[in-house]
Amino acid sequence: MTKEQLNEFKNFAGDSDEPQESLQDRTFEGDPGTLPLEMRNLILSLLKGPYLSSKESPKQWDLLLRYKEAVLSQLANLYLTLLIDEVDGIAFIKQIDTGEVEVPTLLTSFTYKLLDSVLLVELRERLMNAENSGQRATISMDEMVSHLTLFDSVSKDDQVKFLKRVAAVVERFTKRHILIQLPSKEDYEISPILRVLFTASDVAALAKSYEELIEQAAPEKAHE
Repeated sequence: MTKEQLNEFKNFAGDSDEPQESLQDRTFEGDPGTLPLEMRNLILSLLKGPYLSSKESPKQWDLLLRYKEAVLSQLANLYLTLLIDEVDGIAFIKQIDTGEVEVPTLLTSFTYKLLDSVLLVELRERLMNAENSGQRATISMDEMVSHLTLFDSVSKDDQVKFLKRVAAVVERFTKRHILIQLPSKEDYEISPILRVLFTASDVAALAKSYEELIEQAAPEKAHE
């Protein structure tokens, strides 16, 4: 960030009702850092994740769009990059592609289990259908249970165990803000971030693998 950009950033980020403070006055004593307080907070919000929302954090969102290149430069020092969906007002970080160069990984990887993956495909399909019709994408707990029953044999023998598995999947998705619990407690909104996280080709690949699993299981059911 150039000196001119830094001054512009401080003027933009500061409170217009109060005199502008110098960079040194806004940080702690002996601070060796070079970024303004607001820029540091913005980067930390992105690192904490799972994403930055224009609705939930409008001021930080404005700062991000205005100083996107500066943020990308700072993230690149950590082998990270930034994905921004300005339509839905969502931004999140991901590991940068370094090709064949091996680098340390800062982000914690998340491994999707079978039921997680199955539900992801269903959620994304519902999200796309809802967006195409201009409606809000939602799903109930009963609908998720009904859908996942087809992919877990435990549901036939131990319903209690199966319901615990489904609850665990929903909890994971809620923590990652893929699902947003509505006041009814039994209904959930499907977050638009799902469309950004998983492309159409990603979903198609998962769907194909499920079709193969169903075809393999069909002969076994025929002999039961």
